[in-house]
Amino acid sequence: MQIDFSAPTPLAYFRSLVQSDDHFPLLEAAASGLPIVTTNTVGCQDVVENGVNGFLVPVKTVAPLAAALEALISDPELRRTMGKRGRLLVEKEFSSERVIKETLAVYSQMLQVSMLAGQAHPT
Repeated sequence: MQIDFSAPTPLAYFRSLVQSDDHFPLLEAAASGLPIVTTNTVGCQDVVENGVNGFLVPVKTVAPLAAALEALISDPELRRTMGKRGRLLVEKEFSSERVIKETLAVYSQMLQVSMLAGQAHPT
């Protein structure tokens, strides 16, 4: 991911038009208050709500990508609004407190299942 804050229109952009399972750069861009244009794939859909904090475009398509970028480049208010919404999404859905809480809940569930399995089949 590259971000050019010195440009008249700061945008986060990615070098790939293909599917990627790595959505952490999207979280970083959203946390930085930047609107996002990315592919409409699993993972990306968790971070970007189309038309709310960015745009989801079909994989390996140029025209929708160009249209989404043009919309953001030509409309400073849209960039600001989408950037703010992205920041709020990260604060709400991906806060460290929430991630830790949900991770501990999964571990707890796994431990309970493991303990129950051990009781059902004593060695």
